[in-house]
Amino acid sequence: MLLGHLLETAIRRASTPLEQIANEAIAACEAGASIAHTHVRHPATGAPSTDLSPYREVVSRIRGSGCPISINLTTGPGGGFYPSDEDPNRGSPESTMMTPEARVQHVLELCPEICSLDVATMNFGKRAFVNMPDHLVKMSFPCRRCRRKAGDRSLFLGTCASRVV
Repeated sequence: MLLGHLLETAIRRASTPLEQIANEAIAACEAGASIAHTHVRHPATGAPSTDLSPYREVVSRIRGSGCPISINLTTGPGGGFYPSDEDPNRGSPESTMMTPEARVQHVLELCPEICSLDVATMNFGKRAFVNMPDHLVKMSFPCRRCRRKAGDRSLFLGTCASRVV
């Protein structure tokens, strides 16, 4: 797994340079890896990102290298809920909840061979990582378009979210 994230502390303060993420994917390919699960972080804040530009740079560098590794882009950012101390029914300013459509926009634009879609709601550090069944469906169906665009490279499993509901 190639990360521009993981821990909520030290790594959050400084994101991994995009060139380094791409170079690690290429090196992993040369060492025999077949899949690069990829996250990027916002360069200024170190927060998880779904911004298209950093993902485009990483994917472009990997594909431009000619290595045949399958790129797996995360859809995890945008599911973080931190309850407010004053009203636990509302998110605090640290919450990162996004619409399902926003969480997959980078995937729809770049059409990687794989995209991960977490099908569980779970505790993750100090937050709840929220993946509601209707959100999973809204995220998975548009991603099926990438299967057509990626053609023979595609490893998308088109029915996993429909099994959740």
